[in-house]
Amino acid sequence: MKTGEPKQRLSEKLNADMERIRTENAASIDAQLQSFRTDLKGIAENALATIKTDTEGYQLRVRKHLMRQSANAARPEWKALMWPTLVACCLMISTGISTWSVMTWLMPNLNTMGLRVIDRPEATYLIPRDGRAKLDRCHLAGEPVDCLVLPKE
Repeated sequence: MKTGEPKQRLSEKLNADMERIRTENAASIDAQLQSFRTDLKGIAENALATIKTDTEGYQLRVRKHLMRQSANAARPEWKALMWPTLVACCLMISTGISTWSVMTWLMPNLNTMGLRVIDRPEATYLIPRDGRAKLDRCHLAGEPVDCLVLPKE
């Protein structure tokens, strides 16, 4: 007969200790895995940002280099074409101005012909000055037309 407190069997004691150690280790491993996931996610985000920044920087450098090359390649042609283009523009402007001045010098002005010109939105009116002009019926090329006769002084 046994007296006193019943003693726990050794196998039960070892099983209880193993279960306690197993739960502690599981909690520790779970915390470590969660920390590892968080750290790995931060590392991946930083790596992605670094790759993106480096790629964009490389592309900008390449584009800048290509732009410089194309500008340097076009520079001799631009220098060669600049002077003929400038001369052509100056010639066109001077031709236009000279043509305008010759036309205004050669063509008689309506005011010198004795007519006053009044422009209105509905029509343009030609009014003779000093009664010098008269409206008459003329024959040109065998056809009757209205004409304005200005007597010579």
